[in-house]
Amino acid sequence: MSSRASGGLGILDPYVQQSALQLRWLIPLLLYPPLPALPISFLAQEILAACTGIQDHHLPFFFPLLRTYSIKEPFSIFTLLFRAFSHLPSITD
Repeated sequence: MSSRASGGLGILDPYVQQSALQLRWLIPLLLYPPLPALPISFLAQEILAACTGIQDHHLPFFFPLLRTYSIKEPFSIFTLLFRAFSHLPSITD
């Protein structure tokens, strides 16, 4: 693991390191209005398609019960994004 002085993240826990790397995708996905970038729009549309009945792709991040099985699979990109979101500090902390 590279130290921060060497340009690394300075994180030893691989799960936390993966979550830190996922923030690059998570932050633009959570902005409102969403950025017009194609990958971000694609991810937002995929979340809406997987979670039928919701009108806003932000909701499954804040309400885990809205996450369907297809986006909770262990090898899904969404699993990584939701895990990264859960590592963010809560406003109640």
